[in-house]
Amino acid sequence: MHQLQLISGRVLYRNNKSLYLARGNKIFKRVHGRHEWKAVGSLTSPGIIGFTKNLSILSRLLRVDIHHLFPYNNNLLIIADKSTYISCENEISLLEPIKGSRPLVMCESKGSFYYGEYRSNPERSNVHVWQWLPGSLRWSKVWTFNSIRHIHGIFNDPYSGSIWVTTGDEDSEAGIWCTNDEFDSLQRIAGGTQQFRAIQLIFTKDYIYFGSDTPNEKNHIYRYVRKTKQIEQLADVNGSVFYGCKAGGSLFLSTAVEPSEVNKHRNAEVWRSDNGSDWYPFLAFKKDYFSMKYFQYGQVFFPAGPEDEDFLYCSPFATRRHGKTLIIDVEISKNQFLGDGLN
Repeated sequence: MHQLQLISGRVLYRNNKSLYLARGNKIFKRVHGRHEWKAVGSLTSPGIIGFTKNLSILSRLLRVDIHHLFPYNNNLLIIADKSTYISCENEISLLEPIKGSRPLVMCESKGSFYYGEYRSNPERSNVHVWQWLPGSLRWSKVWTFNSIRHIHGIFNDPYSGSIWVTTGDEDSEAGIWCTNDEFDSLQRIAGGTQQFRAIQLIFTKDYIYFGSDTPNEKNHIYRYVRKTKQIEQLADVNGSVFYGCKAGGSLFLSTAVEPSEVNKHRNAEVWRSDNGSDWYPFLAFKKDYFSMKYFQYGQVFFPAGPEDEDFLYCSPFATRRHGKTLIIDVEISKNQFLGDGLN
């Protein structure tokens, strides 16, 4: 394995057995240790939606990409086109629409799957957390927020068994929340300012890492100290922090290119820490020339699934390298800035 490989498509999920990748409306699987990708399904939709799945620029305009994929019991749970799909023995069937546009981050916990409503919601109507149990025909409502704009992410904490939620957008709506009883109750751990307007949470034994997601202020990387319940500021970054992951013992958080009078950087960046305290820019992808309003912000996605011991998988979006996934050897790329992977 070289320091870096570039493949076509977006890796949506990885575990210690397999990788799952989407190219347009098709889903592929690769077993670790093998080189070939095997087709495992294709989503079909009527009219323009089905047609544009293979046309990148129109799929960006209409938000019809495959957004999430989770394997379970030899099946797949898929979120695309504002709907839920189930893949069983390579046959894909429609379950039901989801609420909102698309979940930014969803999770699996104790055999259940969760997502939070993400939509514009200017009227500030109620937004909900939804749960799906394999075998069910419907998502079930498990929590209702009546004082926020939308939900950014739902996360399983593998160290405590808790489920965490991030919300936005205004100061009073921004929060990091936790439930220890599967949403019988929900406690706000931090919130009330733009610096606690977060999307992604990354969990370690002693800390929970996140970055601020605000176009209104400078953004920073933080960590919540489990023992003291204090929050430490770690680094200044050049844009709103959207996504993140752990790989090879290192931590990664990505920033976005979005309309802002404060954060005017034109690169979507990946920031890296090998010890949890010190962070440095690791990758940078220049925003393409298409409108952010209509064709989406520049950003970098990471696959769902447990931590990879060796490799980082990252998929730039609406930037240079759009439609590709970079596979990076975490150990041999330490203390380097790789740019956009161009040799």
